[in-house]
Amino acid sequence: MLIAESENKGTKPLKGQSVRTVTKADLIEAIYEKTGKGRSEVKDYVEELIALIKRAMTAKDGVLISGFGKFEVHDKRSRLGRNPHTRQPMMLPARRVATFRLSNKFRNELNAAPGGLPGKSGLK
Repeated sequence: MLIAESENKGTKPLKGQSVRTVTKADLIEAIYEKTGKGRSEVKDYVEELIALIKRAMTAKDGVLISGFGKFEVHDKRSRLGRNPHTRQPMMLPARRVATFRLSNKFRNELNAAPGGLPGKSGLK
């Protein structure tokens, strides 16, 4: 079963969304059905993959998955902001942010897909 076909499982679309979110359980189930390995073994592999990505990003290393994209961590400086309720200026602390950048190959595939946006040149 493809993940896209598993409409009756996992989370439902949020209000205003036309598609649902694929969960970790969905990934495990799809790999289990594709490989024939045990569910617990597949779960361990998926958990380890996620742990490896987390460790790399915590160490501020990027994670490049060729043909898919790159997970990166960037440091943001502290900056002056405003409290949206009181409009008073306040200092926002320095922090780390995680970003994901699609590979060009995947971006092209995504935009060529039937559900792509007509007339749009690409994602930025």
